[in-house]
Amino acid sequence: MKRGRLLIFITLCIISAGLGVAFRMQNIVAPGSRQIEKSFEHDKLTGNINILAVGIDDVQGSHRSDTIAVVAINIEDRFVKVLSLPRDLRVQIEGHGWQKLNHAYAYGGIDLLGSTINNFLGIPLHYHVIVNYQSFPKLVDLLGGVTIDVPKRLRYTDRAGGLHIDIPAGRQLLDGKTALEFVRFRHDALGDIGRIQRQQLFLREILNKIRQPETISTLPEIVEQATRFFQTEIQATQAIQLVNYLKDLEGSRFSFETMPGKAAMIDGISYWLGDTALASQFLTTPPEPVSGDKAESPKEPLVTADSMLAGIKGQIAILNGCGVKGISQAFSEHLQRLGIDVAFVGNAKHFDYRYTNIGYPENPDTQSLSNAKALGELCGIPGNLVRVNRGATHATIIVGKDYDIILNRLKKYKRDL
Repeated sequence: MKRGRLLIFITLCIISAGLGVAFRMQNIVAPGSRQIEKSFEHDKLTGNINILAVGIDDVQGSHRSDTIAVVAINIEDRFVKVLSLPRDLRVQIEGHGWQKLNHAYAYGGIDLLGSTINNFLGIPLHYHVIVNYQSFPKLVDLLGGVTIDVPKRLRYTDRAGGLHIDIPAGRQLLDGKTALEFVRFRHDALGDIGRIQRQQLFLREILNKIRQPETISTLPEIVEQATRFFQTEIQATQAIQLVNYLKDLEGSRFSFETMPGKAAMIDGISYWLGDTALASQFLTTPPEPVSGDKAESPKEPLVTADSMLAGIKGQIAILNGCGVKGISQAFSEHLQRLGIDVAFVGNAKHFDYRYTNIGYPENPDTQSLSNAKALGELCGIPGNLVRVNRGATHATIIVGKDYDIILNRLKKYKRDL
């Protein structure tokens, strides 16, 4: 899926974050959560400020939504999620039946596209941002280009489309035109994965550029010109408030994901069939802490195991979230020795959990919530990692790569009881 033009919106946010050096109005430059909630009244309704970001290809007068993403900004928990939606995503478009998502914009513009996504994901979209990808080079050129260490030569020619890309490997200053080619290139063995890696590299270098003294001095002029490159209902003061509120977030508080799902052929047409439950979980769940974050460490036991076990009644589940063979069974054996009824042992949806989580159902009964909290105490799991898991039917331990710390803790309880 083509996601390069979403970089324009994100880059504009990065540029706007630098405006703190040019403004001294407290509520704009250093707003607290109350100022943000007052400015973005919609946030009170959902917990997230949801922005529909659309990149438009204007080819011979035909406007197509080439890049579509939902940007969810959580003010209270301070995280940003970007969910990219494939153009081939199969959705129901009002008045047109089941279609590919990118047809919605062609049929009815941003209003129909927004209502289609709202119905599909089941979340409100409070604002939209529309960007023409032809503006991207102008934005980069406003910054004086961006220096990037290109990891390998990027070469591709499309004679019919009049496109020729040839970027040599090595550290070099990219102007706007070449930068666009860099973030759009996907004609290698890695395909979209390689393109995503290059886009992330580009954004890191943009942020470095913004922090340079020679750039800071020209930021007001840059932002004034940059705002001409996109259409949105977000007011300038709102945007400045928002990015200054979020600019100091750890990198791990920003998460990017493509709509979960799978490819399928239906009536001879290729579609992407999306998993809305997983998408909703991604957009609303705080990211896991990673190395370098100021996350809590597993706590040492402060109370006896007996008092914690008294809060666990009924059955629980254990999922392997780290990929270590037999780890779920090992947890099950230790917990069953403590008298806990393990109903299910299996694998999580992926093996990338750095830290062990405790999940509970979306609308938990009192006992499921009590079980989750007691398991968190028993295993020494920080409170921010005891949270809703839409796929859970019981309180569930999702074992992460810190499994050895948790297991050693459980082994100590064996001696206590």
